[in-house]
Amino acid sequence: EKPKKKRLKPGDQVNHQVEGVTFVERVIPGVDGDKPFLMMETQVTQELWEAVMGSNPSRFKGARRPVEQVSWEESVKFANALSLKLGLTPVFEGKGNNARLVEGANGFRLPFEAEWEWAAKAGQGFTYAGSDNLSEVGWYDDNSNQQTHDVAQLKPNGYGVYDMSGNVWEWCNDPWDRDVYTSRQAQAEVSCDPYLYVSAPV
Repeated sequence: EKPKKKRLKPGDQVNHQVEGVTFVERVIPGVDGDKPFLMMETQVTQELWEAVMGSNPSRFKGARRPVEQVSWEESVKFANALSLKLGLTPVFEGKGNNARLVEGANGFRLPFEAEWEWAAKAGQGFTYAGSDNLSEVGWYDDNSNQQTHDVAQLKPNGYGVYDMSGNVWEWCNDPWDRDVYTSRQAQAEVSCDPYLYVSAPV
């Protein structure tokens, strides 16, 4: 008889290793009571991207710096390749902008924009993801020296996720629509413009 799989709950973490490179996922409470979901606690690092894809397209090189200079399509390919590396079923099928989600697949994917914003806010009322002081949680024009920095060097937000208020921009599975957020300003859980965070981990 197989041992029962541990049921994950918000606040738990899942550790992974690919080609000697470790990364961690955090269990995030579901949006408005939906099922919890997993999100990497940092942006995808260059060492992880290289372990999975065999190359590093980044301008600002550094193993623990976030990967950059990657398109949405390349991010989808990375998610599928990472899934295969860990013995999971790839979530995306199709090529380019026509890639679509496979129902029931258990691999990695880009977060939906609503999930990304929910994870960034972390149930807190801060201006940025984890603080009202951007310098505590994010690399930006005034403190970055115009370059990326190693992930997880500043404070995490309330869900234990780092760098959601800076360092690099991030891709989501679906487009961001300004009109949607303008029309929902009265709702506390979605009242903050997600681009204020200038950054969903892949």
